Amino acid sequence: MTTTRLAIPLFGDVVAPRFGFADEVLVADVEDGAVVSTQRLVMDGAAWPERLGRLADSGVRLLLCGGFNRRFWPVADSYGIQVVWGLAGRADQLIAAYCRDGLQGVEEPFRTARRCCSARPVPAPDAPLETPAEGRGRNRGRGGRGRRNQRRR
Repeated sequence: MTTTRLAIPLFGDVVAPRFGFADEVLVADVEDGAVVSTQRLVMDGAAWPERLGRLADSGVRLLLCGGFNRRFWPVADSYGIQVVWGLAGRADQLIAAYCRDGLQGVEEPFRTARRCCSARPVPAPDAPLETPAEGRGRNRGRGGRGRRNQRRR
């Protein structure tokens, strides 16, 4: 008998689009493909690391969410929490899909469409963060106002 404790950040009864902004998290114990128990944790506006700490303290080992800031993947790993992101839909249906086949081959309605980033590969959790270019704007300096657009005196 294998028991997995998983968490889903909520926005009402659906998966919250971003883990860091969910006020409530549904925690479910799944044993041998069946839900044994569920409870709701209130996050009270806690910061990211504190949220992950609360989940780890309650025994969560799997986080199913819509969006997750990659800067906090190492924090989740340090707590022993595996993060599966890019999910959407009703939380109870997502748990049922996990119980059925462990989210193998999950498609619609649970996978979110990544409109602007679909061609980019998902970076590894230990990849260095990209740093913004120096200056303001799009590498134009001075916020995109070139010499031509300056007011003449």
